[in-house]
Amino acid sequence: YPEEFRFILQHWFPGLRHSDYTIHYVVRPFTVEQAKQVFQSNPKNLSIEEMFRIARTYPAGSPEYNKIFMTAVLLNPEHPVANLNAACILLSQGDTKDASLYLDKAGETPEKTLLQGIMQMLNGNYTEAENLLHKAEEAGLPQAGENLKILHEIY
Repeated sequence: YPEEFRFILQHWFPGLRHSDYTIHYVVRPFTVEQAKQVFQSNPKNLSIEEMFRIARTYPAGSPEYNKIFMTAVLLNPEHPVANLNAACILLSQGDTKDASLYLDKAGETPEKTLLQGIMQMLNGNYTEAENLLHKAEEAGLPQAGENLKILHEIY
């Protein structure tokens, strides 16, 4: 019965050889101390929020703090907040060239405008810096006013 077998082979066997699985699992969140250990051994197993929690345990600008945020942006290159934090770290180190690359991916936020103003100020473009800082201040960022004071002292 070759014709019948061919029919069975084409129409019945594919359905018999097919399996669907649904797997449900719960990922237990790490404590900050556990997350620090995981960060040392395999940081890609951490979510970006867990990395942010670890970073907050260190003083802003410390080498550990910077390392965590730079790792976060390397593992999540399209995350706007990770890019914003990386740009902030680089600007604090005076690296405006690399900071601009991260700012391009940071999304349109008042914080990005603030950092763009600071970057322009560091590059000596004081008029553009003033415009951007005013725009950030109007958006409700008090840090922009502080930076405007610094700008007016040097410009």
